[in-house]
Amino acid sequence: MKIEKHLSIFVALLFCTLSLNAQSTIRVSGTVLEAQSQQPLEFATVMIGDRDSKAVLTGTTTDLDGKFSVEVQAQNIYLEVSFIGFITQTVDA
Repeated sequence: MKIEKHLSIFVALLFCTLSLNAQSTIRVSGTVLEAQSQQPLEFATVMIGDRDSKAVLTGTTTDLDGKFSVEVQAQNIYLEVSFIGFITQTVDA
């Protein structure tokens, strides 16, 4: 009998716009937490993509506290969080 273990990532995201300038640069920041334990997930991959073209715009990894922060020059974006052994989560921003 094959036992499947499904883990999910609870993404607690704090989207904030720190600066809007002529190029429409925004900062996307947040914390990635494991759903059940609410512990920070360190070194998870965070990718920012364009919703229309599905192109990857930028990305980063979370720090030791599960936090990330990235600047992007687009407003029609989505965020994808992935980590080995977890289900990839997508969030529209």
